[in-house]
Amino acid sequence: MLPVIAGTGVVGAARRLASVAGRRLSRRLSPSTWESGRAYASLADPTHRRAFVHTARSVIDSGGQRVRATDRLDLAEDLPLLLAWGTADAMIPVAHGRRAHELVPGSELALFEGAGHFPHCDQPVAFADRLLRFLAEHPPAALDTADFAGRIAEHTDLR
Repeated sequence: MLPVIAGTGVVGAARRLASVAGRRLSRRLSPSTWESGRAYASLADPTHRRAFVHTARSVIDSGGQRVRATDRLDLAEDLPLLLAWGTADAMIPVAHGRRAHELVPGSELALFEGAGHFPHCDQPVAFADRLLRFLAEHPPAALDTADFAGRIAEHTDLR
């Protein structure tokens, strides 16, 4: 189905429409919406489409989502972690960001009021300021590769 709905013809028509209506649309659509469109348009490329399908199949099956990030958040334990979230994210609700923050002690949650799924696009200056402050306040983690490999192996079904 993806080759049809994200094929070069459909994406090309959408790009032409966006360029014609661009000035009017740019005032009405958020940068997150434009970024979502750009991501969708990338599916016209067969290589990008294969990568997307591969990733989707690894986390979704006929029964729905089978992988949850919350099951893997302990991998970030002891690492500096900044969770950046738009409060108007329509793809992944802000409640998920709050829950992730609760599950990772020492993490920081940066909420960007009114931003969507791509807060770095919606509020680039505020996002960059927050990220730079986080980096200045947190030294890089020193990882023990054997310990980290063990953490990953605990989550891996090797059957």
